[in-house]
Amino acid sequence: MNRLLPLLLLGVLVVLGGCDTTNECGPFKSEIRTTGFSGAAFKVDPDATFEFEFDLDEIEDDTLAAGELGLRLQLEGELYAAASPEPRAVQSIQLIPAARACSPPIPEYDAMIQDIRIYSDTDFGDAYPAGENLAGLFDIAGRRNGPGMPYERQSLIDFLERTPRPVDVLLFILNDAPLAPTTMQFTVEYEQEGEGLEAYAFTTDSVVVGER
Repeated sequence: MNRLLPLLLLGVLVVLGGCDTTNECGPFKSEIRTTGFSGAAFKVDPDATFEFEFDLDEIEDDTLAAGELGLRLQLEGELYAAASPEPRAVQSIQLIPAARACSPPIPEYDAMIQDIRIYSDTDFGDAYPAGENLAGLFDIAGRRNGPGMPYERQSLIDFLERTPRPVDVLLFILNDAPLAPTTMQFTVEYEQEGEGLEAYAFTTDSVVVGER
């Protein structure tokens, strides 16, 4: 009996240590505040899915066909500790800390994208006069600089309907082209709501876009 008593006490301590009904791992509440933007135009592979990385080339004297123009918007941010929710009451006594395998979540930008508009300074065929929003002609893909799932290539219009969070790099891919090669400049207007900067616009250098 004297030998069993220490084993029984050890069992009680393990049970008490493992009973934590809060189910909390953390608290972790780090988010990214937007501090800057940059934008530029590149030549892209029209067949790329952009699932893992963006293969971008400088635009030289090329005439870009449908799917070959990519407009890159790059975000810059800083990590900050957002306000954490009030801790819940512990409903058990822990004499031995419960063991748990737990990793903090990947920090995200705390903003939500509100709108993305893309314009050309030149008529884009008969259906899109200069100054008309061309968002319906673009796909979007996105990726993080660190770990985490990217945004797969998809319609920009469908993407905006979900009011998504931004990621470090957003790429807008033009899916159409005028019938004749046309020199034009594109302007991207971006809006988000959250901590830090909330709006940015950039205009590309002149590029030649058209069916070859």
